[in-house]
Amino acid sequence: MHDLEIVEENLIPGFLPYDFIFESAGVVWLHGEERLVRYDPSVSVPEREDNPGCLVTHVSVSADERVLYPAGEEPLVLPYSKSSIIVHFLANRTLFGESAYFEVRLGQREGDWVSVGSSGSTVFNDLKEGTYRIQVRSVVGDTVGELDEILLLITPPWYRTWWAYLGAAVLICSLVAVGFRLYDAFRKMEQRRLEELVTQRTAELEAAKNAAEESDRLKTSFLQNMSHEIRTPMNAIVGYASLFHLEDEEFTKGERIEYSHAIKNNCESLLTLIDDILDVSVIEAGQLRISSSTFDANELLRDLSVTFSVPDKSSDSPVRLVFHEVNHGEPFLITSDSARLRQILVNLITNALKFTVEGTVDVRLEKGPGDDHVTFKVVDTGIGIEERNLEAIWERFRKIEDDNSVLFRGAGLGLAITRSLVDLLGGTISVESKIGQGSRFVVVVPCGLLLAKDHA
Repeated sequence: MHDLEIVEENLIPGFLPYDFIFESAGVVWLHGEERLVRYDPSVSVPEREDNPGCLVTHVSVSADERVLYPAGEEPLVLPYSKSSIIVHFLANRTLFGESAYFEVRLGQREGDWVSVGSSGSTVFNDLKEGTYRIQVRSVVGDTVGELDEILLLITPPWYRTWWAYLGAAVLICSLVAVGFRLYDAFRKMEQRRLEELVTQRTAELEAAKNAAEESDRLKTSFLQNMSHEIRTPMNAIVGYASLFHLEDEEFTKGERIEYSHAIKNNCESLLTLIDDILDVSVIEAGQLRISSSTFDANELLRDLSVTFSVPDKSSDSPVRLVFHEVNHGEPFLITSDSARLRQILVNLITNALKFTVEGTVDVRLEKGPGDDHVTFKVVDTGIGIEERNLEAIWERFRKIEDDNSVLFRGAGLGLAITRSLVDLLGGTISVESKIGQGSRFVVVVPCGLLLAKDHA
């Protein structure tokens, strides 16, 4: 074993002094951090072409410090999230030869080599998805060495994969289909709405047209009724009055009384008709006033009994009119408008008598409901009213009798006025009727009842 001598001089540029150890016969040991070289000048070395080669040793991943080694023609595969890499390579050259530097390019296009110096590595940051051919070559002086290459495959993120595009296409198509369906549904809904609106407007126009025609018909009917209702009593009045002016005629006392009574009744019919027309105009103007006072309701029924006590001589079977009081013989005091209550009852009784050929008409006074209301009922056994006409009877100038073989006098104002008067008194009126069985009118009004025992 030979003694080793450490030379303190820096003999070779790039090496520290303690990197060289000399032996006898010119043998030199050179050691660095990762290599150890023995140089023996006695060993013959065959001449070689000065064509520096290059070798890609490995690829390190910046994200997780993973190291990948080339595997022939198989590409190195990395996900898109780890597409920043460092490629490491070496040059095949002599120890004491001229330094080599490296050039790199992506692909095989001429003229796009990029020099990366002599560090032996290069960095690629944020590579897009796709397949890359990374080529490296070394250059020593003016000599360009052979290249080495690796294949690198960067897989795309999930949202740029083919199945993501397919899913997006399917989603877009689905949204378009849903949008079209929604649009079609909205269009149909709007079309139905417009059709319903047109139908509604058509119905309203038809109703307005029918109302106008009905109004014209009612006006015509009203004028005809008025003509009849006025001319009939006027003819009777003129006829009976003219009899009194005949000089050749002599009348008995009974005849004179009968003719005078006929004139009086027809005058009262005319006055009632005029009063009804005036009441309609006053009610429409909202100027009808209610005047409340305390009076005996039983006395009101007795007065009506006297008013309607004249028999109907035109009928072979007179109608029997019956009044039912509360606590007969005792006062039954209530607070209301006696004149309007009398008018209501007169209209109802007159109607009942007009449409009842035979049988009875019952007028009944009852307490309640409660201590602050009173009920009047007018029940007849007349011709009755069809169910479809139960609302129409309250309309002005409306006459709903269907039997044209029988003439029922009247202008069609009584029940309309009656309902308006009941409303003004704060009460209610209802009707029940069946054809051939008669009708039942019920009037309920507030009255502030004062019982008979409180005024004994």
